[in-house]
Amino acid sequence: MSYAGTALKLIHLRDRFELSHYGRNAVHVNFAPTLPDLGDWYDYRLVVQDGSCISYMHGQKVHEQRIPANPDPWLAFHSVAAFGGGVRNLKITGKPEIPERINLSEHLDLGEWIPDYYTESIDVENASWRKQEQEIVGRKIADTAGSNRQSLLKYHRPLLEDGEIEYDFYYEPGTTQVHPALDRLTFLLEPAGVRIHWLTDAQFDRTGLAPDNVFDEPARRRGPKTLPLKERDWNHVKLALKGDVASLALNGVEIYERPLEATNQRIFGLFHYASDTDVRVRTSRIAGTGRGHCRRWRNRSCGAVGLAGAISELGFRISELSFVRHTLRQFV
Repeated sequence: MSYAGTALKLIHLRDRFELSHYGRNAVHVNFAPTLPDLGDWYDYRLVVQDGSCISYMHGQKVHEQRIPANPDPWLAFHSVAAFGGGVRNLKITGKPEIPERINLSEHLDLGEWIPDYYTESIDVENASWRKQEQEIVGRKIADTAGSNRQSLLKYHRPLLEDGEIEYDFYYEPGTTQVHPALDRLTFLLEPAGVRIHWLTDAQFDRTGLAPDNVFDEPARRRGPKTLPLKERDWNHVKLALKGDVASLALNGVEIYERPLEATNQRIFGLFHYASDTDVRVRTSRIAGTGRGHCRRWRNRSCGAVGLAGAISELGFRISELSFVRHTLRQFV
């Protein structure tokens, strides 16, 4: 189970758990006394109070940590692909708040972002992606010009609801550039207009597409023939989702509108060719979380649950005196 970006998983020996952050920085933490034989199911309770997040297993306190004033608000349940798992008797009490807007770049690191699509590094020295003061920075790889090295940084939760994601990016032709992506669909922001690029799976790709594939969709373009890109300056992008349609605006001007394929997982990402450019992004935020209409999950309880791979996430910011209690099951 994960809240505020930190996941806690009981180890089968019952005297330790694994602590990780969206699959990164995993460590084993011992506790005492050892829990009794739990069988298939065990009771778990999470309490958020006075700026602390406290975990209990079978009534025994096993972990406590401080959380920031505006933590990553998603409550998540994660099952490793090689195993099965289950949750039952889930209850949320107190006064959980569904945030209308989330700042995606206010924290000191890139804790809410995932670089695993192309197995890139993050938040370490000379990383592919890192936080630098108030900016999200993507690194250009030296001596690889023209090799079309794809690079992607993903926000960890799909954009299930109708809403908007906005950010500022610095643009210097041939040097600094970044493009918005939804799942494998990438909107290339080029001076002559938006073009489409489909992410490939690098050495595992089976689509037959080249890593520099580009497609034109003239009927989807909106606004002026030339994009209102400001060179050697900051530009503002707004990507809006309404139902199954994505629209794109640049510096306040609508430039593209396109329906999404039914297979699109609506995972937002920042894309660039790391062989050719670096990336500078600031003031990233998402609006409309939780309260909008989930078109792709229209039969689910939308302000709450969506599925992303093996992760089920609930969109609440848990406020003081709230707690989550449920029973977990592990199959080994």
